[in-house]
Amino acid sequence: MKKDLVEALLEQLCLALPYVEEAQDDPVNKREKVAARVAKIRAVIARAESELNPDGSLNSVQQTTGGNMAEAKKKLTCVELGDIMLKEAGAEACQAGYGTTDPEWVGRYALQYCDIRPDGTLN
Repeated sequence: MKKDLVEALLEQLCLALPYVEEAQDDPVNKREKVAARVAKIRAVIARAESELNPDGSLNSVQQTTGGNMAEAKKKLTCVELGDIMLKEAGAEACQAGYGTTDPEWVGRYALQYCDIRPDGTLN
């Protein structure tokens, strides 16, 4: 698969994940079936991220700038972004807004909801 296709699919999975997670609480759905789907989506996201960026970064700065680090700000990992959100907004706000205080998922949700940029700048 081409890298841009994998990145596009990864982005869409990250956008869809909160909705699938929300479906766990809907009495119409079988909670264990939805939980299994959530686990599979998370596994695919983790695998795609590790395949695209073995160092764990969200995007390769070298690829986006052709190797010129001066042209782009460093893009942080989801965990680093989550740590920033937890520090700046607080654990209570992250729990209330994202439903978690796990730094990786806080970072993912913050990116998804455009609360933070990949370089760590808050919006």
